[in-house]
Amino acid sequence: MSAISILSSALTFIQRRIPSLVYIFLSFLLFACGSATPIPEPAASPMPSQTPTPVESFTATAIPTDAQRPTPTVMLTPTTVPITGPQFFVSTDGSDENSGSESAPWRTIQKAVDSVSPGDNILVRAGTYDENVIISQSGSEGNEIRLISYPGETAEINGGDGMALRSKGPVGYWTIEGLSFSSANQFTLQFGWFHEAVTHHITLRKNTINGAVFTVGNNQLFEDNDISGIGYTAEGGYGGINESHGGLGDDATHHNIYRRNHIHDFTNDNARGIWIQGRTHDSIIEFNRIENIWTMGLGQCIDLDAGASGLVQWRHTIRNNTIKDCSYVGIQIENTFDSLVENNLVMAEKGGSAGVIVINYSPTVGCGVGGEDNQYGDTNGDNSCKGDITNNVIRQNVIVKKGAWDWGYGGLVNWGAGGVKILGNTFYASEASGNASINIQAPPTESSQLVIQNNVIYNGNGPAICALSFDSLIEDSNNLLYKTEGDKVYGSGENCAETYSLAEYQSASGKGQDSLQADPRFANLEGYDFHLSDASPAIDMGATLELLADFDGFARPLGAAFDIGAYELR
Repeated sequence: MSAISILSSALTFIQRRIPSLVYIFLSFLLFACGSATPIPEPAASPMPSQTPTPVESFTATAIPTDAQRPTPTVMLTPTTVPITGPQFFVSTDGSDENSGSESAPWRTIQKAVDSVSPGDNILVRAGTYDENVIISQSGSEGNEIRLISYPGETAEINGGDGMALRSKGPVGYWTIEGLSFSSANQFTLQFGWFHEAVTHHITLRKNTINGAVFTVGNNQLFEDNDISGIGYTAEGGYGGINESHGGLGDDATHHNIYRRNHIHDFTNDNARGIWIQGRTHDSIIEFNRIENIWTMGLGQCIDLDAGASGLVQWRHTIRNNTIKDCSYVGIQIENTFDSLVENNLVMAEKGGSAGVIVINYSPTVGCGVGGEDNQYGDTNGDNSCKGDITNNVIRQNVIVKKGAWDWGYGGLVNWGAGGVKILGNTFYASEASGNASINIQAPPTESSQLVIQNNVIYNGNGPAICALSFDSLIEDSNNLLYKTEGDKVYGSGENCAETYSLAEYQSASGKGQDSLQADPRFANLEGYDFHLSDASPAIDMGATLELLADFDGFARPLGAAFDIGAYELR
């Protein structure tokens, strides 16, 4: 070896052992998890009574080949857009007979929204406005209408039993920023409605909202809002942000972005944090913090829900979210295709059945066909998506449970979705994990062409990976598997009745190439830091993936090959 080669190797060795600058510390509370009998096909998410065929879907961009995670920043606050154009003012000391100037403000926000034109700004002075504001006119591209708080002041719109603010008709090009909204209604804010109207180009930014937000619309941007469910008791499964195509076709709801919102404390029956219903596509959910979606019902922090006859979703992206304490599941995607779930931290401190669930439904629940060329979903017309190839990718997430996942569930559960890739994730469950951390609960005819690669799986006394049949897997390699109690890291059959060590699995199946069975040696397990220590056997043992950065945003690979799991050693 040349002197240059030796020096290069030494520098790489030293660099890889610099401690990471970013750690995720989780403090977990013990929680007694109930047992549940596994079921071959769970019931679809309950649908709200208002809609004959309610749809939940989460739209996102097509799966990138080299997605990078920037250095994480919690709740970034963007610079407020400078105020340009005509300005009108509302004050609790004003009168609707006034001109709306700063010295002669209007009294009601309703007067203001009825009086302005595209490009105008409405500045609301401090105080509480007991109103049910209806927006019925639109701005235009490059000339949005802005409803914003007066700089340095806080104004609250209290809708009482009605909605604080809603649209009427096909409204578009509004920015609503820096206000406080509250109501006792099912929705505090509503843009569009089932079988009525589609909204578009609405920006909802830096508001404080008590209650739920609903939209039927496209090209919406909801970012940096605090959305609280404290005191929210509405039925129907709604929660923080709710999106639907509203029975108005595939062009109704798409290309929306939900970014950096804090959604928390929804404890009503079957609550969701973000609920995407029906035939929607090409939207992004990113950098949100969603926590304490805790209920006696489902309790889903993010639910892409196309679980009904005629429904399907496609090309959604769920990335870089922090998801904590969801009573049922952190992320669930149903009858969803060509979608990406990456770089999310899913933490189950209090309990919860599963980290991520991927499910396609048979005709007993139903499915639909969608896409520009009807390329997604029920392409053969049998009202079923069960077993269809989804091309969904679940990659580089950190999925953590203090205690055990509910019986029949796990860190990631697949009920009948084919063509799912599970890549470069880190799974941790301190105790038994039901059947397994990765749990394939459908036969090969309903869950074929699965890829499990580059995952670190640390389990209690349950298997790391379980499948009804290993024939579901077309690729299973370069995983690091560890079971604290015993060496049977694989399971197969009903309830993982047959168990295998890695060597036994490799011999029986011919799969598991280049995988390891060993303690991953995390940086600080007691502190719930799942970065790799410099003694980890995961270093340089991964297969090459289409990723340029790890969970923290650092370049990968750094050494001779990818490290296994969500993190590259620094």
